[in-house]
Amino acid sequence: MMARVDRLDLVLGYLEEMHHQQHQSSNTMSTSSPSTPTLSADSSSAASTPRGSGSARSCRPANEVLEEAHAKGSLVDRIAFLEDRVLKMEGDMEITPDQRKEKVHPNKKKGLKSLVKSCVRGKLKTKD
Repeated sequence: MMARVDRLDLVLGYLEEMHHQQHQSSNTMSTSSPSTPTLSADSSSAASTPRGSGSARSCRPANEVLEEAHAKGSLVDRIAFLEDRVLKMEGDMEITPDQRKEKVHPNKKKGLKSLVKSCVRGKLKTKD
C-alpha cells in the first residue's frame, strides 16, 4: 500500500512540475530556466516524496527512517494531502471553451493526458 502511495506521490509531483514548466514557457518573461522549475510551497517537496531508489532504501539507519516517516505523516494524512494536491491541480488545469480555442496546437504531442492515462493503467515507465 505504501509503495502505491509513494508512486502516486511521485507521479503527482511529476505532473505538477510539467504543469509549472508549461505555465513558465507560456510567459514570455520567465525568471527561471526550464531546468530549474519554480515550485510553490504547496507543491511536491522532499518531505512528501519517497527517498531515492529501492537500492538506497536497503541499509538505512532506523532513526533516519523514523524521522522520514514522522515527516511524511500517517497513511491517512498522506492520502489526504495527495487528494488536496490533485484537486488543486485539477482547478489549475481547467480550461474554458474560449481558452481552448486559443490553445489550438497543430501538432499533437503526447503530453499530460497520455501520462495520466498511462499512470492510471499502471504502464508508466520510471527509472526505478
